[in-house]
Amino acid sequence: MSTNNTDNISPDPENLSFEEVLSQLELTVQSLEQGDLSLKEATRLYEEGIHLSRICNQILDKAELKVTQLKATLSENTSECSSDFVGTQAPTEE
Repeated sequence: MSTNNTDNISPDPENLSFEEVLSQLELTVQSLEQGDLSLKEATRLYEEGIHLSRICNQILDKAELKVTQLKATLSENTSECSSDFVGTQAPTEE
């Protein structure tokens, strides 16, 4: 059996950054694509890849939610600021 590049995967990928988890997922995929694994090892790596993929999706979902919330906050602040100017007159030149 060959050695694969996923032996050094952190035992707790949930505490890693998106980039670290994605890198581990890429290593897992590369190992699977080489095709020189036993069925048992290929199955283990496939399951690990699914797990890493889910972690990546969770991180992306959290980031998307944060961006959506920031956009909503910005939109609220912008509309509040523009409503402050409604009804005021621009200074006239004399």
